[in-house]
Amino acid sequence: MSLRMTYLKRLAKIGGGCFFIFAAIGAFIYGARHFMTQNVDDFFRWSKEKKESYFLETFPSRHEIEDYLLNTTILISHPPIGNSVYYFDNDRHFFDWHGDQIKKGHWFLYPFIVRRVYNGKSRFDLAYSFCRELDDGSLTEDNCILLGSTNQILAGFGELDYAKGDIFDLSKRSKPAFTMPIIAISMEQLRVATGQLRQQ
Repeated sequence: MSLRMTYLKRLAKIGGGCFFIFAAIGAFIYGARHFMTQNVDDFFRWSKEKKESYFLETFPSRHEIEDYLLNTTILISHPPIGNSVYYFDNDRHFFDWHGDQIKKGHWFLYPFIVRRVYNGKSRFDLAYSFCRELDDGSLTEDNCILLGSTNQILAGFGELDYAKGDIFDLSKRSKPAFTMPIIAISMEQLRVATGQLRQQ
């Protein structure tokens, strides 16, 4: 009986040790994927005022991001590279009209705990990374951007125009009404052009 008890104790110790090892590995992987540190002091190109402002501001909440995106059309005008129109529906799908195609995909938010360090001080905040993936898998989770504000969504790709609703019925189409022009264009100009085409 004593041998059996000794065996069970050793087995329990080994099992407990393995559990803690796997738990530690899991915690490390989780932390690596959901935690980041930003040393604002190292943002060399930023002015002191911009660093202070960034350190003090809060990140947009999930509700604010969803309120900004759901049932929304965004036009990005970037000649001569071209223009794109995105529609984000209420089910986290998006439709991208570029050239003579409408590509479809989905988007999601990835949570992070962000520790910001500046001038000897630090703070922790919950932030979200905005990610897009096409239905054919050609865009992956790596196509993500950590959002300091909702204005960062699709920012940096050209002039941005924003409106609520599926302005160009992208969710109902497999192909666009015409090839997207490459000249500078606004949402209203594109709306007029599609309206004229529908009347023909």
